[in-house]
Amino acid sequence: MRLYCLLALILVLASRSTGQVVNEDYKIYTADGEWEDFFGWSTCVTNDSIFAGAVYADESGISSGLVSKFTIQSTIETARLLPKNSPSGERFGYSMSHDSDYIAIGAHSDNGNSSYSGAAFIFDNSGTQLHKLVASDGSTNDKFGWSIAIDSGIVAVGSPWEDESIQDSGAVYLFDANTGLQLQKIKSLTPAPVDRFGKAVSINANFLAVSARGIDENGFNNGVVYIVDVTTGSQLHTLVCPDSVRDDNFGVSLAMNSGLLAIGASAHDPTNGFLPNAGAVYIFDPKTAEYLWKIIPADTDAFQHFGHSVAVENNVVVIGAYGDKIAGTESGSVYVFDLIKKSQSSKLIPSDPLIRSQFGYSVSIHNGIVAVGAPRDKSNGNYAGSVYAFNTLPILCTPDLNEDGDLNFLDVSAYLAAFSSQDPIADFEPDGNFNFLDVSAFLAAFAAGCP
Repeated sequence: MRLYCLLALILVLASRSTGQVVNEDYKIYTADGEWEDFFGWSTCVTNDSIFAGAVYADESGISSGLVSKFTIQSTIETARLLPKNSPSGERFGYSMSHDSDYIAIGAHSDNGNSSYSGAAFIFDNSGTQLHKLVASDGSTNDKFGWSIAIDSGIVAVGSPWEDESIQDSGAVYLFDANTGLQLQKIKSLTPAPVDRFGKAVSINANFLAVSARGIDENGFNNGVVYIVDVTTGSQLHTLVCPDSVRDDNFGVSLAMNSGLLAIGASAHDPTNGFLPNAGAVYIFDPKTAEYLWKIIPADTDAFQHFGHSVAVENNVVVIGAYGDKIAGTESGSVYVFDLIKKSQSSKLIPSDPLIRSQFGYSVSIHNGIVAVGAPRDKSNGNYAGSVYAFNTLPILCTPDLNEDGDLNFLDVSAYLAAFSSQDPIADFEPDGNFNFLDVSAFLAAFAAGCP
């Protein structure tokens, strides 16, 4: 039985095994891709599709941006998402997120309220625009839409250059995706100049994670992450890098799922001087603010930028390292870690590594399908960009808590013990609470069996 309360005693997860090296199943890009489209800047995997943002595409004007939709297992583009009345320089597709019903897309240079105030757009899964979101008090250069996240119909939009309180202190706005109405505005309790609160956001159940990359908590410009109650807007916790040094980029990426929060720190040097910009990822419990693990790859190296992008599904965390050297070429890679086994399970690399293609600049995962953006890939033109799809990840059998390949009374016993100790592994909904809904979800998964 593996209880996360015991695992909390282990502060560093540094796998000694590199795991299996895996190439993509297929590669996608737009048929009319052009130089410096940066297709793959953002990625999103849904039940049946892969969405990819080309943030500098000239579809509706110079650098207006676009998002392309591809059916899973297909290299054929099936739809293009474009905002109505899209202007030049909008950067549509800079950020992207989804839940079961909606695709949320940021365009931080849209002139929604005024010049470069920013906007965000809500589409349904077919690609039909439903709403355009702007901040109720947006102003010039707020860059609303720099970051975006959605869960259960609640959209969080970061506006890190918002300066109502103090110049560039930042803010995050919450919206109802169904109506498009703004619900509340969230700011730091202690705003300071150039905090850039909202540089990255993640939302799961009733928790909102917000990074403020400019805060000098443990050193110059190293960053912090706040946990906020979605319903009340109250700040619950402040998370700091437990071993930070100057300019760690702690909070450059955030991903929350199954009661765990992954925080990327892509400039972290685990050797404190010998491996600059190697990077690391830190795992926290957002409910309790407990620091659980530090993840670094077995082959950590300088300028990997490990943790620039991160995605979590169940007990799998996918981490982009866009500066990693493959076959002597800085093409980038993506690492897959098993959070239960505390090990690196695989390393995803392109079959055609190209210098500085930035493979791993964006990552997303859904139902075991991983999409990896390489926005500087030159296969379709200089920096036209591409996206690689992987569907070879193991299908997790979540009710098999003792991981012996069988579902029996031992798993039920392990679940009850985890539930009684409020171990995050027992939060089957997951919503940060432990109640009959989690028990019901576990029993349903147990009855369904495993592949």
